[in-house]
Amino acid sequence: FPNMFSEIKGSIAAIDINNYTYNNISISANLKNEILDCNLSLDDKYLKAVFNGEVNMSSKINKYDIKTSVNFADFNKINLVKSDSISIFKGDIEIKMNGTGVNDLYGSLKTNNCNYKNSKKIFFINEFNLRKTK
Repeated sequence: FPNMFSEIKGSIAAIDINNYTYNNISISANLKNEILDCNLSLDDKYLKAVFNGEVNMSSKINKYDIKTSVNFADFNKINLVKSDSISIFKGDIEIKMNGTGVNDLYGSLKTNNCNYKNSKKIFFINEFNLRKTK
């Protein structure tokens, strides 16, 4: 689809995922010259986050450049963690990957200023880098 152009701008009042209803979602995305540029903002009671990402599919190997800033996420309330009634996350995540599918991805994942709280402890991670090579 090299000559395809598509653009989406709008808001989603509510969407159900994993038995939780997310509210107040804004999206802006366009696909042009095999490059998808997407911005997503969630202002939900239990998930406040901003997602900015670009997927470049114009060559044999796709390039993913994704930045996410999570201001507040209650993983228990959104049904991601049920083993603990307290599961709160905050932090920034940056992903730069290449590959054609899940099995051949390589690149880096970086987190900054993250903290996670459960019923037993609060964990602080100033910076964490994970890299996978080809």
